[in-house]
Amino acid sequence: GAEEQGVDTYSLLWGRRTATLAWWGAMLLAAASSLLIARRLGVAGVLTGAFASTLAVAAVVGRCFLDRATPGRAALFEPVSAGWILVAYLALGVAPWLLVS
Repeated sequence: GAEEQGVDTYSLLWGRRTATLAWWGAMLLAAASSLLIARRLGVAGVLTGAFASTLAVAAVVGRCFLDRATPGRAALFEPVSAGWILVAYLALGVAPWLLVS
């Protein structure tokens, strides 16, 4: 496997499939919650594309990892997760100021 020796990872503890499904589920819940907030703020139409694009990247990263686990592919989970946080915070924090008058 692509696991680092002595490190308990979700894919090691839960298995690659379950860990990836859990990550996708967390990303999906975060996107759905963010979309509900965006809707409440009146900016859902504009932000839906940003959230969908981020989820699409997560889908590809997870699929590639499931197809063949390598250290490089495993390492992509962290920056994609961080990217989601950045997109969500910027979208929900900045878009309402710029788009709602």
